[in-house]
Amino acid sequence: MFEKRPLWLALSAITAATAGGIPTDLSAAERAGVASAVTPQAEGRLPGDQARTLFVGSDVFRDEVIRTDASGLAHLLFLDRSALTVSPNAEVTIDRFVYDPATDTGEIGVSAARGVLRFVGGKLSKQGKANIQTPLGNLGIRGGIALVESNGDTGDTIVVLVYGELLTARHRLSGATASIKEHEHGLRLTPDGRIERLGPVDRARLDGFLAALSGPSGGQGLPPLPLPADFGAWLRELAAQNARQDKRDDEQTNAFVERTKAILDSIGAAMSAQQRDTQSAQPSQGPTATPPVIPMPPVVS
Repeated sequence: MFEKRPLWLALSAITAATAGGIPTDLSAAERAGVASAVTPQAEGRLPGDQARTLFVGSDVFRDEVIRTDASGLAHLLFLDRSALTVSPNAEVTIDRFVYDPATDTGEIGVSAARGVLRFVGGKLSKQGKANIQTPLGNLGIRGGIALVESNGDTGDTIVVLVYGELLTARHRLSGATASIKEHEHGLRLTPDGRIERLGPVDRARLDGFLAALSGPSGGQGLPPLPLPADFGAWLRELAAQNARQDKRDDEQTNAFVERTKAILDSIGAAMSAQQRDTQSAQPSQGPTATPPVIPMPPVVS
């Protein structure tokens, strides 16, 4: 099966190696994606390894903890085309990442100890295999875009479904559950075990999310974002762009398969023609000789 590898994935390993962005023990690290933007600085740490500064193009790995300071901002692109933007003063762990590009199956899970996140679902989110764990509970995202604000185990966790099929929540303390399908509606998980419904979320809160995710200027690859007049429409267009890119990738893959098939058919036809020519060029062996008849002795009565 042909594996699609976007150009940014092919270049990331070279960029990370020259920038010092690869952990010392690659044998124990499972690659999950790449840092596509860092403003102005963020760091990653694998278990048992030293913290490293993330640069544009640095690979990120399963079990890696990503931290930003008061001025830091990071944007991560995963191998399944999911994207995660991490605000300043945030701590996020890539808990799980398993992805088979041949079948577009697997799962993705991150933990948000604190900070504001924007998650844009990729291939795995469309199957409902994307989860964000916060100190107060677990959030499931299917085929969409979500905003998450985590304030540790003493403050509220707020999540907004900007676009997509379904958002689910399960509280860690009480086991309470809730789900929403309405765009730009949200849920609040409280430290006393409750889940409250929010929606539709007002513009001031959406602007607050976006401002937190804009960050300061002066970083690599991600300048401050302007506040759009229609925040929801802006993020929906982002999802539509991802869908169009997926379609282009699929079309390119199909074209590659068709070209390969045509080449193989051409080779097969040429080999068959060569075999026929070889057989026709061989000298004739003539008619098969009839074996002699051996007379049987007379039967004595």
